[in-house]
Amino acid sequence: LQPIAELPLLTQGEIQQIESWHSTMADYPPLSSVQEIFEAQVVQTPENKAVTFEDVSYTYAELNRRANQLAHHLQQLGVQPDSRVGLFVERSLDILVGILGIMKAGGAYVPIDPIYPPDRIRFMLEDVGAPILLTQAGLLPMLPDLGGITTLCLDADWPTIAQNSASNPPVTVGPENLMYLLFTSGSTGLPKGVAVEHRNFLNYIHGLLNHLDVPAGLSYAIVSTFAADLGSTNVFGAL
Repeated sequence: LQPIAELPLLTQGEIQQIESWHSTMADYPPLSSVQEIFEAQVVQTPENKAVTFEDVSYTYAELNRRANQLAHHLQQLGVQPDSRVGLFVERSLDILVGILGIMKAGGAYVPIDPIYPPDRIRFMLEDVGAPILLTQAGLLPMLPDLGGITTLCLDADWPTIAQNSASNPPVTVGPENLMYLLFTSGSTGLPKGVAVEHRNFLNYIHGLLNHLDVPAGLSYAIVSTFAADLGSTNVFGAL
């Protein structure tokens, strides 16, 4: 006789199968940041369409050029590794230019949905200590008083931004540097910031692409807000 509590719940074969499911170690290219993966894709397919919004599209080369110009401008404004930069932009191609430009400058982007109330916007920017906010001219009236934060419009200020170099900035970040920060809903109190490092996202994106075996040239419809994790994970998987 044997007590029920000592009976095995799984056969040895089932135990081995579960262990194999958790064996996820894999080699991936020794790139230290997500923007380096994007830049490698630009080299491979410069004239391929990278992103479309309504009736406007950017090729990989065009998206990279605009992101580089923004990155150089942000570096002149003091952005460096782990600098937090707010991104308060309506759904448009400016979102991707902003995200890539911030990361190429070495900073971490903090996406803020324009539907958020002013108090939440102010709290998020103050909580992360963002010195710069990227936005659009039409959204300026929606912003609360932000004190000493520098505001840069990706549309109205673009002629100035476009005077910067179109070349890739030198890589200034490593896997342990911040990539972006998201905030919880705040339903249990104040919203809480969640920091994602490049190594976290690199692990995710390589695991995703390796397991899904996504064919080249596939198009994706991005419906999630960029202020949620699904926005970033979807868009970089597609790019």
